[in-house]
Amino acid sequence: MYKFIYVDKEVLKKLPNNVYEFFWMPMLMTRLLNCKPKNLYLFDCIFTQVTENPYALLMLLSKIPQKTRVVDTMPFNARKITGIKCSVVDVVQNLNAMANEITSNNYTRLYQIIEKVSEFEDVVISYRVFLRTKRYVIPAEKVKESTLRIASKSAKKALEHLCCIEKDMAKGIEIEEAQPVYTLAFFSKDFSDGGIVVGKKIIRFKSLAKFMKSFKEYIAKAIV
Repeated sequence: MYKFIYVDKEVLKKLPNNVYEFFWMPMLMTRLLNCKPKNLYLFDCIFTQVTENPYALLMLLSKIPQKTRVVDTMPFNARKITGIKCSVVDVVQNLNAMANEITSNNYTRLYQIIEKVSEFEDVVISYRVFLRTKRYVIPAEKVKESTLRIASKSAKKALEHLCCIEKDMAKGIEIEEAQPVYTLAFFSKDFSDGGIVVGKKIIRFKSLAKFMKSFKEYIAKAIV
């Protein structure tokens, strides 16, 4: 049964309604038995299913305070995404699948989701030389190559942090009993910013805004 992550309404004043939209996002709150068991994490439930890609799990992963408060009723009035099942089995399978792919240097699905939610454009860098302004352009293709390279390294580090990879070998992970929770998520109306609110803490990840932009039609049907 879903409960709600408590949010402090005073903190929400930092996220004005004319800039941001809010919704309750289904997530799984749990600890990893064989990896830093005191740490408490929130794992995505919706976008991993929508994309059918496990790397959404990493892109939306959040470590939260150990004493995070959970309540039975909605602490802030906002719409919520319904009809999504949060499964410990799915989280474990996705973590193991990613660990096996990364240790095998198979980045196909990681690159697929990066390309799905990202927009690569030329980057123009201006600089001054002898009182004259010059410009240097980094082509979009180079930006893409750099982004994918960074993503592959970041994915490996994240999986190592979660003890899914150890000494370049995939390692099985165990999860204790988990609590499905609705977490208050936000994204800016221009899709440039996004994140979640946990108690008095605002946790930003722009990847959420990118997912909302890419899958807004699906979300529109699932949110009530």
